Amino acid sequence: MSMNWTTQPAYHDELLTLCNTLISETRYELAVVVAQMACEVLAEQTVTPLLKSGQKKPWNFNLASKEPLKLYKELTHDEIDAQAFWATYKKHAERRHKVVHGGERVNEAHARDSFTAARQFVMHLEGVRRRLRE
Repeated sequence: MSMNWTTQPAYHDELLTLCNTLISETRYELAVVVAQMACEVLAEQTVTPLLKSGQKKPWNFNLASKEPLKLYKELTHDEIDAQAFWATYKKHAERRHKVVHGGERVNEAHARDSFTAARQFVMHLEGVRRRLRE
């Protein structure tokens, strides 16, 4: 499938760099939130060009959620939830939810786990995007 991709800023790369900086500054909760932002930005940039004319964008691009994941898989034909990193990514997404909506505190190990999960997610989506461009 060949898509007409527009040039999009690599915000996900900058967000992952920021995440790593926040960890070094012991700002662990914010690092977890920023890690998920990187994932959702790239997910949106991946899915949006694949939407059919008139097809509604999802209200979020958290692929750990049922509906965004379903749409992503339908449009990309990528079984992302069967990848080795998926369980770690899901755990990270749940951690981000608890931090944002429950005020949960995390330690350095958890923040680093979130960073790693987000980096693996981003690397996977970058590969999917390359495949879709061909």
